Amino acid sequence: MRQLGLVSEVSEWSGIGMGSDGKFRVDSSALKSGYKCTTAATLRYIWGLVSKSERANLLAGTALHKALEVHLGGGAGALEAFDEVYKTWASQNVAADDKLSWQNTRLITQKWIEAHHITYETGVVQGWPFTIRGPEHIEIGFELPLTTAEDGTEILLLGRLDVLGDYQGGYVVVDHKSTGFINQQWFDQWPMDCSIDAYVWAARQLLDKPVLGAFINGVQFSKLPSDTTRKCKDHGTKYSECGPMHAKWELAGLYERNEAMLAGWKADADQMAQGLYKIYSLVGNDIDSYLDQLQQEGKFTGECRWCEYKKAVCEIGRRAGVARAQLEFAPWNPLEH
Repeated sequence: MRQLGLVSEVSEWSGIGMGSDGKFRVDSSALKSGYKCTTAATLRYIWGLVSKSERANLLAGTALHKALEVHLGGGAGALEAFDEVYKTWASQNVAADDKLSWQNTRLITQKWIEAHHITYETGVVQGWPFTIRGPEHIEIGFELPLTTAEDGTEILLLGRLDVLGDYQGGYVVVDHKSTGFINQQWFDQWPMDCSIDAYVWAARQLLDKPVLGAFINGVQFSKLPSDTTRKCKDHGTKYSECGPMHAKWELAGLYERNEAMLAGWKADADQMAQGLYKIYSLVGNDIDSYLDQLQQEGKFTGECRWCEYKKAVCEIGRRAGVARAQLEFAPWNPLEH
C-alpha cells in the first residue's frame, strides 16, 4: 500500500480553497453541494456558515466518527472521545429531550459499540462481513490530483476513508453515516451516490489490491423511547426500561463501482471542481457583495425544501447582514467530518 499522507496545511484549512502551496482543494461534499445549489455550496464550503440545527447534526456525526475511530482502532475510551467532541456544546445548545441531545446520541453510540465487538488480533468485527487489518486502516486522510483549472492551478481532492476492510481478496471502503432515519429512502440513495464514487476512486489510486466498492455503516440518531407508562409491544416492558434496545443501525452494501462508472464520476467531478474554483476566485470572503448574486439552482431541483439556508437566507432576500446574524461560522474540514 502506498503511503497515505494528510495535507501539510490541515491546520489552516477553512473550507474549500487555496492552500499555501498554491493548490486549490475540494472534497466530495463540496462537489455534491455544488451540483445542488451554488448559493448553498458557497455559504457552506467557501464561507463556512451553517445553521445551528445543522451544526448539531455535524458535531454529533463528528463525535460518532471519533468514537468509532477509537473503538475500531483498538484503543480504550471511545465514549470519552465522543464526549470530548459533543458534550459541552450539545449541553449548551441542544434541548435534553431532542433526538440530538448529548445523552441520546451518546447512548445510541454506546449500544453500537457494544454490538460490534472487535477482535483486534484477527480484525473481525461482530456483524461485519469484512475484516480490518489494523489501526492503519482506520480514518485514512488523503489528497490526490483531480484536475487543472483554466489558469493552470492544480485542483486536489481531499478526504478521509473511515475504514478500509479486507474482503474477498480485495479492499472495501466503509463510510460511517449518522442519519435521522434509516428507511427505504435512506437505502435507495447509495447505489448512485457520488461520495461512494469519490472514495472508491481515491482508494484505487492509492492501494495495491483491488478496491471492490463500499459499505455504508448507518447509525440512526432518533429519539429513543423513554415513556414510563406505555408498554412496548416488541419487548413486553415499559419503554423507559427497553428504550436503549430501540437503537438502530444498518450496514448497507456492497455498492460496487466499475471503471466506466468512475470515469463518468471523474468527468463530472472535474467540471464541478473547476466551477467551484471559479466561484472561490470571484467571491473570496466578500459575502456582502456576492451573496445575492449567486445562482439558486435549488429552485429548479427541489433542493430548497430541505435546505438549511431556506429560511435564514433565501426566503428573506439573501441579505448578508441578516445571514451572518442567523448563521454560525464553522469552517468545513473534510478530514474531521
